[in-house]
Amino acid sequence: MTHRTRPLLGALLLGLIAVPAAAQRAPSGPAGPADPRALREGVRAYRASHEAEIVRELTDFLSIPNVASDESNIRRNAQALVAMLGRRGVTARRMKDIFEAFRAAIPGVTIRTTVLVGFPGESEAHLQNLLAFIEDVGFDRLGVFTYSLEDGTPAATMADQVPPELMAERARIVQDAQDRMVWERQKNLYGVVQTVLVDGRSEDPAFPWEGRLAGQAPEIDGVVYLRDLSLTPGRFARVRIVEVEGYELVGESAD
Repeated sequence: MTHRTRPLLGALLLGLIAVPAAAQRAPSGPAGPADPRALREGVRAYRASHEAEIVRELTDFLSIPNVASDESNIRRNAQALVAMLGRRGVTARRMKDIFEAFRAAIPGVTIRTTVLVGFPGESEAHLQNLLAFIEDVGFDRLGVFTYSLEDGTPAATMADQVPPELMAERARIVQDAQDRMVWERQKNLYGVVQTVLVDGRSEDPAFPWEGRLAGQAPEIDGVVYLRDLSLTPGRFARVRIVEVEGYELVGESAD
């Protein structure tokens, strides 16, 4: 089995699989699936509102049965990048409180983020603070990317540019720390019956099918390899997790 998790591009963003109803319609139009312009309007409106209201409304919205897990919502809304909390002066403590509010409102919710390392002026102390925050929050999925110097930007002329090799090393340290924490939690899935969406033929020839749990994003996260030949692609199946290897799982039919 191969580890298929890849870094996600973005910085200090909370990725969600559904958006509030206000972001699914143009300001004066009827409710319905969002087009890109309407989605941008909704996101801008939510950014302009108080972050406490964002958290409350999102947790209420995502607590509605089938909203967070319904595949049609996932495909229609993709990942709504709802709040750039770092620009609001939100403390690490407040951010942790927000994540805890999501988890309390939606048991089993998957929270993912991406982080940037190597911004000019970044010190070893900054790296250690980031590692402590990641461990404290316990993100379910996390990707890391390195700062890229772009001519004409203010950061390009800042002092204390971080050497590329040091950026790469710090990115590896962060990802390794995240992987160790997640892989340990993954072990808790052993023997547990889960609902899996059967995606199709497995890329691993040892298994006929592969699928995903609700918290596994397609083409990004690990998968659940499935042993039962009778499963049908595009359908949900109840499977018992019988092997855990990093982000990859193996399941057998529980019916």
